[in-house]
Amino acid sequence: MRAPCFRVVVCEDDPLYRQTLRLALGPPFAVCGVGDAAALLQEVLQAPPDLVLLDLQLSTCAPTDKPYAEGLEALRQLRQACPQVPIWVHSGFCDATVVVQAMRLGASHYLPKNAGLAHLRSELTAHAEGLAAKAAQSAAAATVAAAPAAAMLGQSAAMQALRRQIASLRRFVGHVIVQGETGAGKELVARALAPAAAPFVAVDCATLAPGTADSLLFGHARGAFTGANQAHEGLLAAADGGVLYLDEIGNLHLEVQAKLLRALQEQEILPLGSTKTRQVNFTLLCATHADLQAEVDAGRFRHDLLARLQVFVLQVPPLRARREDVPLLLAHFLRRAWERAGGDIAQTPQPSAALLARLCAYHWPGNVRQLANLAVTLLAGAQGGPLDEGALLPGVLWGELPAAAAGTAMASMSPHAPSPTAAQPAPLSYRDSLRAHERQRLQVDYAQAGGSVSLLARRLGVDRSRLHRKLVDWGIHRPRAVAPPP
Repeated sequence: MRAPCFRVVVCEDDPLYRQTLRLALGPPFAVCGVGDAAALLQEVLQAPPDLVLLDLQLSTCAPTDKPYAEGLEALRQLRQACPQVPIWVHSGFCDATVVVQAMRLGASHYLPKNAGLAHLRSELTAHAEGLAAKAAQSAAAATVAAAPAAAMLGQSAAMQALRRQIASLRRFVGHVIVQGETGAGKELVARALAPAAAPFVAVDCATLAPGTADSLLFGHARGAFTGANQAHEGLLAAADGGVLYLDEIGNLHLEVQAKLLRALQEQEILPLGSTKTRQVNFTLLCATHADLQAEVDAGRFRHDLLARLQVFVLQVPPLRARREDVPLLLAHFLRRAWERAGGDIAQTPQPSAALLARLCAYHWPGNVRQLANLAVTLLAGAQGGPLDEGALLPGVLWGELPAAAAGTAMASMSPHAPSPTAAQPAPLSYRDSLRAHERQRLQVDYAQAGGSVSLLARRLGVDRSRLHRKLVDWGIHRPRAVAPPP
């Protein structure tokens, strides 16, 4: 029994039977007995119980030809006054017509007295345990909604440690720097740190040009510059009372860094072209793949801003440091891609053991984001067939580890083995990196276009013939073989 106390109000005109019910049910049921409809309504309104047991045959005021009149009237009044309280009819010798009438008035269950007290207790126990299970499910769902970190996939030691850090930091109000490689999930960590109901404003600092960053972040007054036909409150004002997330804060211009520092210190901003400050109160979460201390030493980041931000620092592990999470993540991304393509989730294609071994040995330079894209290309490459190594399009695992290093990587999946760092691939040249990035991007776009070269050419705005040749040369598109004439 999960519920420590389950309160039941019994409306029964026989005082001896009321006492019998109280003794027979016992803990965890707390039984309160009343003898008529008026007392029942008063008791329920004062303290709504978990359940009401109602005897319809209340003979205190009912005429002899209508023995159920008072009980049915009590049921009607109680259902109107407290619609959320379950009402069970517990009466003797009720005919079918009366039972149907009680159900129409709002009773949810009927238990005849001649079924026995053991049966009654069994039914009440099952009902109470069902309510407790639903409450536990609702609480678990609320916990996941309030703490998105619980939804981050991964059972590796690194992810478990990260979730513990997030759970600890959520209890404190402070600025946080989230460090990690591109595609490792820094924004997911930031959203897990943010309160569920508070505003969350995300800004990619790499897209902020020095000439427009001031206006976008701090706002501007009407007429502050040419084209400013109306006032703009700015993203810091939009984050007031919540969280401002600055992705790749290392790309923020030095002048904007100075204004951001003042906003953090004084908790106020001055919109461009305005003489009136505005009070703001927000928590700053920022992410970077760069070493901010090295940026400070190079003169590209303010040391006083870094000191202000370094209240807490979280390190998001790269995917190659938690390779044991690859099968779980891949299964999740395959289900998501399969569902988006209109497939039945129960029939999502599963990767072969050989494919999983190869993916677990891969060093994942693009981290989780690359794995998510790979799930789409795998489904497209399989073309309805099995998800084995044949579904890997050529070049999709760019910079793949050599066989010897792959064996070392597989050994690193042991929880007691350190992550390999010595057997890393040689760095690609700038031109080869561009080609590898273009090939990977085309593989994703080709999969999203359903394998249609014409559709992909229209989406990219390029010549179809040139695109077709490139897709064929890179092994992304496989032209259909034309059958010879008979």
